[in-house]
Amino acid sequence: MSYGTYGHQVDRWRVMVENLEPLLESVPHASDDREELARLADEVRRLTEEIQIAKANLLDVTTRRRRAAQAARKKRLVIAARLQGHFGFEHPALLQFGIEPRAPRKRRKKKETGEEAGRKE
Repeated sequence: MSYGTYGHQVDRWRVMVENLEPLLESVPHASDDREELARLADEVRRLTEEIQIAKANLLDVTTRRRRAAQAARKKRLVIAARLQGHFGFEHPALLQFGIEPRAPRKRRKKKETGEEAGRKE
């Protein structure tokens, strides 16, 4: 059985509470239940509003966290560049800062062509 959204349910409950009021003299034993339903409907409405506020706060906090993380990544890159400038790109001391040193480049020797080989002789 589908009850719909909480807003829809609260509306249905409020309709019942309001429409039951004129009948309380003929159905007095429903008075306590009517009051309880009205109280519960108000509580559901209030809790729904709290959830909306919490969602807005969550969105704000996650946005601030994303911005702080982005600024931290940029600052880490600046510091890494300064350390690489100080130690050099291949120095093993960079490891203690979490920076992988570059592997030294190995230069390939040029292959001698026929003309170059003849000149050396």
